[in-house]
Amino acid sequence: MSEPAIAGEPDQLDDVFFGVWADPDVGDAVDDLVGVDVPRNAGYTYNDPSVANEPVWGPNPPVFMIDFFSGPVQYIPGETFEDVDGDGEYTDGVDTPLDTAYSIRGQVIGVVEYPALKT
Repeated sequence: MSEPAIAGEPDQLDDVFFGVWADPDVGDAVDDLVGVDVPRNAGYTYNDPSVANEPVWGPNPPVFMIDFFSGPVQYIPGETFEDVDGDGEYTDGVDTPLDTAYSIRGQVIGVVEYPALKT
């Protein structure tokens, strides 16, 4: 086993969370609104529909959408899977999935399903 580059550094990071920051503007930023699309794991910025004519884009301004990182997934006996073999861990083909986590990766890559996991 090789030594870590700096003493005390872990070989593997567990329970790591990342954040995302963006400053999208749809034309004039003072009339922008934001929202979140939970099923698509994405956030979006759009123009206030009460503004009749957006000064930069005109009457049909675009929407800016950003994909978030997928959150951590967890196997939870009795909640995400039925632990048929009683070992406390999910065993594919033995235990019964009760939930499914999804990673939505867009039109090109599609949706990846993770049986017996939840986000």
